[in-house]
Amino acid sequence: MELPPPSPSRAAVTRWQPGRMTVTLDPGPPHASYLLIAENWYPDWQAAADGRPAQVLRGDHSLLTVAVPAGAKVVDLTFRSKPYELGRTLSIASLAALLIGLLAAVVLPRRARHG
Repeated sequence: MELPPPSPSRAAVTRWQPGRMTVTLDPGPPHASYLLIAENWYPDWQAAADGRPAQVLRGDHSLLTVAVPAGAKVVDLTFRSKPYELGRTLSIASLAALLIGLLAAVVLPRRARHG
């Protein structure tokens, strides 16, 4: 069995911020392809190729790999972890409750003494 020829597409990261990145393909691949990204794979990564959902796979043991349809020009990746978001919300709510309790412990006894 013979390997297919290398893709003429070249990938460039055109936008990056924590949990989000955009990769531009020029030209778009002539056939359905896979884009291998040097970022650790995790199941909470989501991808879109030209605005349509794309499958995110684990490639080369631990890297993000996106199934890209023929002709796709832009791949957007987003990391969204529902357990992380829930944990962050619970942590902020717990901190707020702790601060309210601390303020109540300081303010209420002062009012009782001066009242």
